[in-house]
Amino acid sequence: MRTLIAASVLTVVAGVAAVPATGQPAPESPKPHRSPSEAELDALVSDARNGNGWGGGYKLVALGSAAVPALTRGLWGDTATRRACVGLLAQIGPDARAAAPSLVRLLGDENPEVRAPAARVLGAIGAHRAVPALTKLLDDPSALVRLSAAEALITLDASAGVVLPVLTKALKAEQPDEAHAAARLLADLGPEAAPAVPAIIDRLADASPLLTGLLADALGRIGPGARDALPALRARTKEGTGAALYRTQAALALWRVDRDPAAVALLHGAAGTKEGVSSLAPLWRIDRSKEAVAALERWLKAEDSSDVMLAAETLGTASDAVLPALLRLLKGDSTARALAVPALGELGPAARDALEPIRQNMNARRRGPRLDDFVALYRIAPTPAAARAITDLLEDESCAASAAEALKELRPAGLAVVIELLAALDASDEHVRFACAVALWRIERHPRALPAMIRLLRSNEPRMREAVATDIGREFGPDAKAAAPELVKRLFDPFASVRAASAGALGRVGPDARDAFQPLLAVLDGDEPALVQAAAVEALGLIRPADSGEVVDALKRKLKHPDALVRAQAALALLRTAGDRAGERELEAALEWRAHPVRITAAEAAWLLNKDARVVPLLIRALEESNLEGTRSEDERRMAVRALGRIGADAKDAAPELVKLAGHRDAALAAAARAALKAIDPEAAKGAGVK
Repeated sequence: MRTLIAASVLTVVAGVAAVPATGQPAPESPKPHRSPSEAELDALVSDARNGNGWGGGYKLVALGSAAVPALTRGLWGDTATRRACVGLLAQIGPDARAAAPSLVRLLGDENPEVRAPAARVLGAIGAHRAVPALTKLLDDPSALVRLSAAEALITLDASAGVVLPVLTKALKAEQPDEAHAAARLLADLGPEAAPAVPAIIDRLADASPLLTGLLADALGRIGPGARDALPALRARTKEGTGAALYRTQAALALWRVDRDPAAVALLHGAAGTKEGVSSLAPLWRIDRSKEAVAALERWLKAEDSSDVMLAAETLGTASDAVLPALLRLLKGDSTARALAVPALGELGPAARDALEPIRQNMNARRRGPRLDDFVALYRIAPTPAAARAITDLLEDESCAASAAEALKELRPAGLAVVIELLAALDASDEHVRFACAVALWRIERHPRALPAMIRLLRSNEPRMREAVATDIGREFGPDAKAAAPELVKRLFDPFASVRAASAGALGRVGPDARDAFQPLLAVLDGDEPALVQAAAVEALGLIRPADSGEVVDALKRKLKHPDALVRAQAALALLRTAGDRAGERELEAALEWRAHPVRITAAEAAWLLNKDARVVPLLIRALEESNLEGTRSEDERRMAVRALGRIGADAKDAAPELVKLAGHRDAALAAAARAALKAIDPEAAKGAGVK
């Protein structure tokens, strides 16, 4: 155990820590993987065609653009091969745009089961040039094809007015699948689907329970523009036993559209039924009353351990009944025990009475302790010994990567921990090195952390390069100036996701990355996917080159890009770099756009433009409404929190929501909320215990 010799290496470690990054020997770049031959690629396609998705299919997706020629050839093969290749191209995403011409050709196939998936894949790969061909398919005789084309057009940021006639017509269809798909696509359009509200009202009258739930979700996503539908929706919630199947969706719609108090009553009613477990998370988000606590506490006594867990995780430390309920699970079967241990850890010091039961459970387990046990013990009682139990696992190859991830999240301080993390920077597993480098930076801004990250940017694995670039921007930010040259190289990576992450990281380095502005302009001059262009545009706005003339010209050209996020980022970057208001008209539409990255980017720009009074309420609504179900990504709330933090003291009305989020289980969301709270209202932050 390395920590046993910690005392004898104090001087050595201090010396190592003092060595500047430039004093490290230049690492060799890893040897590139050999590109598969055409015959090998065709063999992988054949493997995928025969149903081996974890073999040939997985390998083809991992190859990214290198697999696209073989998959494009497969589009012209037999039915099974075509079906497999279409699905794999969708998984590859923007790196598969070279297949777009063949996919457009397939839109003219006589078989609707060929036309429909081809349309969907064109949306998935970001083929904006296919919009005219997809628009023609809105008149296709097949409902499946029409709706697939509408889905692709929504993804490609086509005007809502183009697809709404198709969707409102499909709502009236007798075929359930057609109406269901239309309702889901209306929800995807969000506020832009407001013109469809009359059609939704008409369909609510005789909709099945499943369709009613989908229509309610669409109304909620539309927001205040759907107020006219509330009487019809309230009427449906009072109908018979079928209402139990959509009561939660209806409640969320009433809340999102008009903050209707009836939503709380509906959720309480749902929580009191056997099927009501899905209402617990939204009920707690909307109502923190004693009655809500009591409703959730009843579920702590449920027979199903997963139901108990959901109630316990929702309540957290808000109820003294949570700890006894989890301790009961700890005495249950192996599944219940496995669920209970991490949840007890989430309670932190409030679960001190669980320390001994957790240890007993560890000793009783046939296969011995697990990482979850040690993490839970540390969260409850963060002692040096508890931290050492986790760092010891860095020497166990079977769980070293998970242990490193845990240390990254827990951030235990102390020289013994740092010694173990420094040693693990030489591990053979890149995931271990990555997590340990971030942990070292989080714990004490260690000078060896960034050089380790820079070396990992040269990984053979594109997902690793993407993750490292993302965290260099997110974790190191302006302190990552030394990484800028390597990030510039990654702007020309074979994988679009790596290029986008690298551009994003350069933006977060800020003005110290000003030498990157010419490569970023080169990216914008190329035929890059929208996600790369949006990241490059944002980066230019954050770097703010001294000579902004060329940059301003490039940004103004991007105001005409077919992708809404690229346009919104260009408008924001113009304001940041030159105070240029050329994107003002674009921002007005973007504030009501279907996708939250566009809305939040536009909100930031509108605030910079004239401190638009709509901005702070819009961002607060995002905090209140996003992921009410508790089953989706927290990306929207993270973006909204950061935007509010940048607004500062003028966003004081957001403080109550930020206080709630300061202790959220999502570590990134909680950290962003604490930082925003300190920037907006230091007194509120102090009162909430934010240091």
